[in-house]
Amino acid sequence: MTTTMERFDLRLARASLQYAIDYGWTTEVSGTRLLFSQASHVIGLAVPCDEAITLAEHLSGHRLSYPAVRLPHRPESIVFLAVPRGLAAAPWPLVEVMLPPSQAPEGPVVWVVPPRRSPQPIPSLVSLLAAMRGR
Repeated sequence: MTTTMERFDLRLARASLQYAIDYGWTTEVSGTRLLFSQASHVIGLAVPCDEAITLAEHLSGHRLSYPAVRLPHRPESIVFLAVPRGLAAAPWPLVEVMLPPSQAPEGPVVWVVPPRRSPQPIPSLVSLLAAMRGR
């Protein structure tokens, strides 16, 4: 008989494998968290909710998709995923990203804007900031 924790570990392992298949992402499991591996160089840009919702609508209206999650320990923000190529100064905090179905003490991590299959499912920070300025 498997325990609840063993089932959750399997769920994280399956999610990690699916992210690798669908998007080419390398992730690692740390307790109840699914994180990007250090080699992925993926960061999160924590944008206040009111600005993030406006931004997501603007991007969607231009057929742009920038994946974003809600981290339970940052309920005031929506975290957009980015790769810091050509790192630019960011107007909001850069944070470590947990991926769904991670479970933090405060609750689950959920997609606000799920990733799309594309050659580059996570944009560079520079292109994300440029899209934000264009709204």
